[in-house]
Amino acid sequence: MNLGPSEIFLVVLVILLLFGGKRLPEIARNLGRGIAEVRRYTIDVKHQLNSDITDSSPKSSTPSESTLKKTEQSSPKVDVNPTAQSRTSASKPDSTD
Repeated sequence: MNLGPSEIFLVVLVILLLFGGKRLPEIARNLGRGIAEVRRYTIDVKHQLNSDITDSSPKSSTPSESTLKKTEQSSPKVDVNPTAQSRTSASKPDSTD
């Protein structure tokens, strides 16, 4: 949003016409209080979220041995190099002589 001096002057003029010169300081004061309240609220929410995240995080970042054993037992066996098996079966001579 790129406002030049003429656009700013026009906005100020419209605000003065709508609200009048006497109410303008009161409106600005209330606007400032509202912005400060919103900032305080967002800071409080951020602190609450951060404390909830740190409280619910696990105590150790490394999995225990029992967790690793359970994972190894439940995981399917996967051939690391599936093309090696197809090569060996392809290199065997056919017995269709």
